[in-house]
Amino acid sequence: MLAPNSTFVQDTNSQPNVLPIGAQVTLVDSGYSVATNPEDGSFSMPHKSGEFTLRAEAYGFQSSDQAVSIPKDVSVEANLNLKPSEYRIACHGLN
Repeated sequence: MLAPNSTFVQDTNSQPNVLPIGAQVTLVDSGYSVATNPEDGSFSMPHKSGEFTLRAEAYGFQSSDQAVSIPKDVSVEANLNLKPSEYRIACHGLN
């Protein structure tokens, strides 16, 4: 359900040499989250205006936080880049 004064946070990043990641993007302060588009990594979410922390997370990658300011009745853009995780799990000799 949209509030009458809701706005949108969206990613319009188009980097042809970067593979999109199927990630979860969350406005940490409210807990509202959406999945990114698996084809191009884009996302869009309606939300009330204010100051928030946006977090992107995906399995095998370090999460990324970004502060966003959402003005009333305006769309804002946020581009988040995730780096591969430094940790790997390896199993040897499973029986």
